[in-house]
Amino acid sequence: MQRYRFNHFGSTLVAGLVMGIIGAAPVAAIPFNPGEIPAPPKIAPRRTPRSAVSPQRATSKPLAKPKYMAEPFVTSKRNLDYERLQSLMKSGEWAEANQLTSRILLTIGKGTEQGYLTANQIRKMSCRELKTVDQLWRYYTGWRSGLSAQARVWRKLKGMTRKDAQKFEAKVGWHKRRLNPNPKAAQIGHLPFRPTGNGGTPDAWGGAWIKAMPNRLSACGLMPPAPKPVATRKTAAKKR
Repeated sequence: MQRYRFNHFGSTLVAGLVMGIIGAAPVAAIPFNPGEIPAPPKIAPRRTPRSAVSPQRATSKPLAKPKYMAEPFVTSKRNLDYERLQSLMKSGEWAEANQLTSRILLTIGKGTEQGYLTANQIRKMSCRELKTVDQLWRYYTGWRSGLSAQARVWRKLKGMTRKDAQKFEAKVGWHKRRLNPNPKAAQIGHLPFRPTGNGGTPDAWGGAWIKAMPNRLSACGLMPPAPKPVATRKTAAKKR
């Protein structure tokens, strides 16, 4: 018996085939050809989400980016040879860098003629120039030296008097009266020396210089302001 394939009207073809078997008028049928059967659609394999494979990776938080300070980009100005200063620091010529810094700071504070800086001159120093000098020293000494590093040492001592200035000199290594050739291994705040006409002096000058510099750096936004002193019973009684 010949096999037939019905058209898409299933019920009509079934009825026609039955009638053809019993002698009724035959119904048109299409010969069956196995080669014409469409292939089943391909189903893409199900992808397993990464979270199912590695739950630790999916649920873990990304590591915080470390704090990073880019290498300072400087341009020299009249009597402010920042490019030369940067070159000396890169090559590790710290004694020369210290002497040049002294000349630069005297120029910024307008103290070249007298050969030192007064507290009043420090209060008027350019914030932009102070920032450049401080950034160079901090970057190339691994944050161990610089104006702000010295200011933090002074504040930790709560310095006020000449005796405090002597303690500061001991903390930063100035009491030996000589320059440590490796500021990365020297005491924190070792360089630069106090600016003087002879290329810098390891002397806190009785505290007047180092006392004025932290306040100026705070006013320039280069370090936090000094914390306000906590009132005690004695100070409260004096105010009364």
